Amino acid sequence: MSAIAFKINHSSDDALQQKLLLLLALEEGQTSSALAQKLVRPPQEVINALDHLLYRGLVELHGARYCLK
Repeated sequence: MSAIAFKINHSSDDALQQKLLLLLALEEGQTSSALAQKLVRPPQEVINALDHLLYRGLVELHGARYCLK
């Protein structure tokens, strides 16, 4: 059961990351709070997804704003 839950959570994380990348492609230099508002997601969930994208080297942080790398 926990393996199934992990896969569901992992896939939803991937979907959130894809949405974040799309939003950043459309509008560079968004803050995490602006992205959370646009996605109607909790700010901490968006920050966690952005941290993962930073770790993967797909986005950069310029001050408080995220941009595609």
